[in-house]
Formats: sequence, structure tokens, C-alpha cells
Amino acid sequence: MYVVRGKPIVGGLREYRTDSLSYFLNSALEAGPDADMLRFRIGFTTFYMPIAPHLIREILVSRANLFDKSKIDLRVLQPSLGNGLLTSNGNYHRRQRRLIQPAFHPDRLGAYAAVMKDFAADHIQDWRDGQEKNIAHEMMRLTMFIVARALFHADVRSVAEEIGTAIQDLQEAADIDLQRGFPLPHWLPTPNNRRRKRSRSILRNRLTPIIEQHRQGEQSDAHDLLSMLLSARDDDGSRLTPGEVYDQTVTLFAAGHETTSNALTWCWYLLSQHPHVEAQLHSELESRRMPTESTATGGLSRIVSDADFARLPFTQQIVKETLRLYPPAWMLMGRELNTDARVGDYQFKRGTVFFISPYVMHRLPQFFENPTEFNPDRFTPENEGRINRFAYIPFGAGPHVCIGNYFAQLEATL
Repeated sequence: MYVVRGKPIVGGLREYRTDSLSYFLNSALEAGPDADMLRFRIGFTTFYMPIAPHLIREILVSRANLFDKSKIDLRVLQPSLGNGLLTSNGNYHRRQRRLIQPAFHPDRLGAYAAVMKDFAADHIQDWRDGQEKNIAHEMMRLTMFIVARALFHADVRSVAEEIGTAIQDLQEAADIDLQRGFPLPHWLPTPNNRRRKRSRSILRNRLTPIIEQHRQGEQSDAHDLLSMLLSARDDDGSRLTPGEVYDQTVTLFAAGHETTSNALTWCWYLLSQHPHVEAQLHSELESRRMPTESTATGGLSRIVSDADFARLPFTQQIVKETLRLYPPAWMLMGRELNTDARVGDYQFKRGTVFFISPYVMHRLPQFFENPTEFNPDRFTPENEGRINRFAYIPFGAGPHVCIGNYFAQLEATL
């Protein structure tokens, strides 16, 4: 185990607040390729970061029952997102996941792909060569439209700006609490708490009517996520409460569009810096276009199902390499031991917290040659098989793996 040096009393607090990504990555690089675990102290908090794939597998998969999501993260995120899939533990989490999973079944991907194609084609039809666009803003709007239509059978184009700003403000409020190291009581009238309260009010005002329309059968697709949540019953016959339905809606609305939006924004940036990769991407898309098809949609009307998704191998490689360099969740939710236990070669007490960083793992040279280089060929079929499954974890792993990981990859590719 490598103990990261810090200042007396405050530890690495200053470095964490200044640039947390660089702090964690540089600490892992300093530790060297033989290190398996890092020990950090930030203020009065001590936590551990595994950087060996076998330890990540142990925490996320093979011994996942020994860990809960950390109280640190839950205290920060629950005031913003409620008690949804992202912020729940144990039996409650398993129940929620079981009810939501059918909406992400592979059988649904074809219908989702058609929605993605239609919205993408419509969104770019007025784009012109040489025109400047705020690509982060454009991707936020597009992915929000897609998630709303595909999962909730709703059209939010008229209120997209308001919803997007509210979700972004909630994320920033949580980030401020994380940077501080602890959340202040949420009843205190601080600027951060006022912003969080205002944003939650906006989301409630905009999302509640969508839920109610589904509940009354006015806007229902029996196979969309919201319809499934409203009709789902537990083994004892009980339904989800209105509060539970709302929390899941907020969680999936926020997570479903923001992560893909960020990934696509970085993807466009990387393509702009690597014209030879962009040219190869265009070549693949051209080869998939029907002869009579307009170039305005970039071949989108031809690519409408998860079967066609497999016909875009190089595009998928670009998406995977983007997710390696810029994983939307640069740090997974912390895992906290719920009992005394050994992890790898080390004994830990109940309550010990572990943080796993996809960003750090994806940039370590012991797992990826020239790790800062953008190289989609890492993910050719022959090369991808050599990547350690637990060194590349853009969506996590195990029982808490991102429920929409295939949806997100399909969306980003199309």
C-alpha cells in the first residue's frame, strides 16, 4: 500500500480542492506500477483508492455484499436526487433495479435507436458548414430530448433549457459539498442550498405533470420506463409510492442525459484534434449510407436498430476510447465496508471508505500504453480482448453497474 504524503492536520486538502483529478492521478503515478492501493488523508477524512484490477473486482463484484454506498456520497447526493437508484443501498436498491431493468432490456434497443436517429437528424438539419456552435450546449439539449422521449414518452423541447439548467445546478451544488468535504445542513439559507432548493422546485414543476399524465393514461406507452414504474408491483402486490416514482424519474432523467452529453462533447473535441480519425469515421459512415440517401442526416436514416449498431465498429471504437480518456463519472460512488473484512492483503474495519476512479485507472501506463494518447485502435476486436476488464470501467461493474450503459453507448454511437 502506498501512503500519499500530505501536510500536518489538513493532509491533501489543498491539492484536492485545487485540482482533484490531477491530485489522484499524480498520486497513482508516483506510487508506481507495483502499487495496489493508495491511502489518502484529506482533512480529518481517511480513505483508500484501489488501483489494481483484482481489488476493484473484489470490491465491485466478488465481495460486493460487504460494501454499501458511502455515507459521505449519500449525504451529498440525496438532497439533490432523492432516494433513487443511484443513491440507494441493499434490498431497496435491488428492488428498484429489478423494477427498472426491463426498460433497458436488449429487446427495447431497436425502438430506442429509432428515437435517437429521429431526434439527431432533426437536431442537426439546420447546421451549416462553418457555423459556430456551443457543442456542450447542443449535446445537452439533444440527449435530454432523447432520454425524455425514449424512456418517458415525453417531449421536453419547449422547457429543455429550464430543465437542463436545473440539473446542472443540482450537480454543481453537490460538487461544492464534495469539494468542501462535508455538506452543510440543508436548512441553512446558504447560496448553495438556495440554488439546490430552487432547482428541485423547477424539476418538480416540470416532471410531475409528465408523471401524472402517465398515471392517468394520457401519455402512456406500456413499454416506456415511466409506464413500467407506475404499473410495477412488488411480490406483496404493493406499488411504488408517488415519491419513489418521482425520485427514480429525477435520477434517470439527470443521469441519462448528462453522462452521454459530456461524453459526446469530449468526443467532438477529440475528433477536432485528430483529423485522420475523423476522416476514418466519415469513411465508415459513408460506406453504410444507402445510395439514394441525403448527406444531411449523415446516414442516420439507414442506422435505426441495435443490429445496425454492430455495423459501425470504428465509430464504437471512438466512443470507447473517448470514455477511456474522459469517463463521465470520473469517480464512482464511494464504497463503505459494512463489516470488518480483508480486502486484498489488508485488514480494514467496518466504516472504511474506498473510492474507485475510472479516470485514474484509464490513465495508468501499466494498463494502457501511451495512456494520454487518443487511439481508437485500442478497441479493435483483437486489442480489446487484451484490456483487463477491471482496468477499463467507464460504467462501473457488478450489482451497481450503470443500468443504462448499453443505452448510453448506443446513443453516443448513433
